[in-house]
Amino acid sequence: MLLHDFLRLKLYVVFLLAKVTEKIADWLSFEKIIVCYLSFLLYIMILWFSFCNELYLRLKISSFAPNSS
Repeated sequence: MLLHDFLRLKLYVVFLLAKVTEKIADWLSFEKIIVCYLSFLLYIMILWFSFCNELYLRLKISSFAPNSS
C-alpha cells in the first residue's frame, strides 16, 4: 500500500508541474515555451527511469528473499 501511495504522490507532483509549466508558458515567448516543455519532458523521463529502476531493484531483491513457507 505504501508503494501505491508513493506512486499517487508522484503523479500529483507531475500533474502539478504540468499545470505550472503551462501557466509559465502562457507568459513566455515561443522559444521559452519549447525550453520549458523539453525541461518538463526531461523531468518526466528522470522520474520514469527512477521508478523503473526502483521497481527492478525491488523485484530483484525479492527474488533472492527466502521463502516464508
